[in-house]
Amino acid sequence: MFPAWSGVETTHCWSGMVCLARNLVPFVGPVPEVKGMFAGLCYHGNGVAMGTYAGRLLSDLVLAQAPGLPYSTAIQSMPRFPLGRARRLLMPPAYAALGLMD
Repeated sequence: MFPAWSGVETTHCWSGMVCLARNLVPFVGPVPEVKGMFAGLCYHGNGVAMGTYAGRLLSDLVLAQAPGLPYSTAIQSMPRFPLGRARRLLMPPAYAALGLMD
C-alpha cells in the first residue's frame, strides 16, 4: 500500500483479534513496568474521537504536565485478560460460536 515505506521496520502491530479492555474502559497513560513509555488503546470502536482525546492526554503526560482534559483514574489501569497468551487459541472458536449465535 505504501511502497516508499517498504524498508521501514515495524516493531509492533495490532493482531486485530480484540480491541477492548477487560474492564471495558480505554487505557491512557504510562505503560506499567516500562519507564518512559506511554500508550493509548482499547477505544472499543470509538477510535477517531477517543484517539484524538487520548493523544491530547498523552502529550500532557509525556511532558509531565497536569492533563488539560478530564483524566479519570479508571483509564489509568488495565486489568489483564485471563489465560495469558492461550486466549489466542480460544478466540477463533469463540468468534465462530458468536457468529453462529448472531
